[in-house]
Amino acid sequence: MAGANGSPLKFKKFSDEATSLKVSEAKDKHDYNAVVSDFIPLQRILPDSRPEVCLVLRYPDDLPPVSVVIPFRNERPSVLLRTVYSVLLHSPARLLREIILVDDGSNEPDLGSQLDVHVASLPKVRLIRKAVNVGLMMARQAGIDASSADYFITMDSHMECSPGWLEPVVYRLVQKPKALVCSNIGSINNDDFGVSPNTEKFGVAFDFPFFTWNLGQQIARFTKEYSESRKNNTEPMWIGTVMGMIIAMRKDWFQQLGGFDPGMHIWGSEQIELSVKVWMCGGEVEMVMWSVGKVGMVNLFRVAYTWLDQPYRQVVIDYSGEKPSEVDVGDVSERRALREANACHSFHQRGAAKLCHEGFSYTKRKETKSTIRWECSQRRSENCKGTVTSDNPVS
Repeated sequence: MAGANGSPLKFKKFSDEATSLKVSEAKDKHDYNAVVSDFIPLQRILPDSRPEVCLVLRYPDDLPPVSVVIPFRNERPSVLLRTVYSVLLHSPARLLREIILVDDGSNEPDLGSQLDVHVASLPKVRLIRKAVNVGLMMARQAGIDASSADYFITMDSHMECSPGWLEPVVYRLVQKPKALVCSNIGSINNDDFGVSPNTEKFGVAFDFPFFTWNLGQQIARFTKEYSESRKNNTEPMWIGTVMGMIIAMRKDWFQQLGGFDPGMHIWGSEQIELSVKVWMCGGEVEMVMWSVGKVGMVNLFRVAYTWLDQPYRQVVIDYSGEKPSEVDVGDVSERRALREANACHSFHQRGAAKLCHEGFSYTKRKETKSTIRWECSQRRSENCKGTVTSDNPVS
């Protein structure tokens, strides 16, 4: 069977020019080989890639159910539906309350009535349609608002879940109600759709996402001491920010923090905004070990003006190279009011200290109009040395 067990589907060469052109156009449109995807069964079963130590773990029988929210816009139907089926096939029935698909104003004919009919035949799946494109964050927000479970997971519409992916996520949220959790992410080849789970030592590579002083996503590295101190690969790992393609939280905690920023209309920096406010307001950002595969400047400034204090805010502005007067960030007063209502820490108290979180090795030096020198060489934040200065007035 094509693509069975996550295997790649390779074509040596298409015999006719028309098919080759079709493949090329589909790849340009979707950034993956949509024609190959159409040959792979929707109900593809992925192998269980968990280490042996994880297979013997047992979770409480009374874990709560979750709502899974999947926003999409003009996704290839075969890719979208394979995402849905992977959740249905690899999730214990008692833990899956519902799957909510949110169509963000798609205009592809194949995502019209044909999708309506298909979704109507599936258990626990419902479809919400937006008449116009509202953007990824607001599409996610619409799904979360409509969800009925106390916990939710949002995921991209071009992912496939492997066995055992859901239980550790839900369990961690029960253990830590204020956590923002994501899964360990493997990859799906965008040309042949072969699935490659993340099977590094301890179940995850010891690189993890954080952000630089321009609020750009970057990959940092845990210290050797922290890596070696982990007893096994079943323990969740602290990370600086989630990657965004899959996140899980308690719904009431997410809504208390204001949900997604309505001023962010397109994707970009939303995962940083969510991560920063979670740990500034008393929560944690973590990654659990089981694998899921995955085939803008205004947002950045909104994060800076809402969650960063001076001089850090000015550092971000200076690093961006943009003039604040030329970037319309809109009104952030309501977002800052949420910060006050939740008694969140200042960025210096909670944010800068996170750069020196135990087990996090980070060195960043850059000379610009604002000077940043930050060295985190010790395992505990109180032992770290750092200075942040700005040539601009501190407000």
